[in-house]
Amino acid sequence: MLRTLGLFAVLAPLTALAAEGEATVDPAPTTDAPETDGRKFQMEVGFRGRMVSVPGGVLDIWYENETADFWPLPGDRRPRIKGYAGGLEFLVKGDTANSIFYVEYIKSLMKAGYWDDRDGNDNPLTGEYLEPSDSLGLITLGANYAYEAKVVHPDRTHKRFGWSLLVGGGLGVAFRTGSINRWVQGPDGEPAYKRYQSGLPSDDQKANVPPAVLPMVDINGGMRFTFGDRLSLRFEGGLHTMVYYGTSVGLSF
Repeated sequence: MLRTLGLFAVLAPLTALAAEGEATVDPAPTTDAPETDGRKFQMEVGFRGRMVSVPGGVLDIWYENETADFWPLPGDRRPRIKGYAGGLEFLVKGDTANSIFYVEYIKSLMKAGYWDDRDGNDNPLTGEYLEPSDSLGLITLGANYAYEAKVVHPDRTHKRFGWSLLVGGGLGVAFRTGSINRWVQGPDGEPAYKRYQSGLPSDDQKANVPPAVLPMVDINGGMRFTFGDRLSLRFEGGLHTMVYYGTSVGLSF
């Protein structure tokens, strides 16, 4: 009995000390804390810049060009429809899904020049001379969806770098700014380009070139590079009603 009491007297303090030590040990800190306050998606704001154009081969379907044997203005090319765009983006990004909302301004770079319909009669004098105003352009807004496939997942590089491919599309609407002055063939048969060159006032402003309001159809493909967990750089091209290529820079939060 005395031996049992003695053994208990020795073990009891040791057991109490062990229990106290276990109670004061802090749990190991977790390293899996969410980076977006519990959200399962990221948001991003960015700037986009693009070059847009209508390929000459497409215009050749409807209009003669400077290579025609009967082209009346040697040395002058048919104008090109092109421009540059700049705007703002707001993105909601999941693991593979991206919702992209944008607003931008497209500045026309089309120059004044002669346009002759392919009317089948090879008459070079029935075309129109068009002169865009300095303010000709488009204010556009719309939304796109893009599917993202990771090539280099950021987790493999400890969030330092990532590379992914994107493909998608969407819709938008554009509102024209500015106008186009138009000269047509005179009642005496004088060609439009001669009437322009002689300094005669334009016949009218062709209000529907381009239309005052037109849809924007987007088909996009490209790649995204991420640096850290905030900065991203996107290169893409495709269809933005016109053919385009461009880049976007974004900051995630």
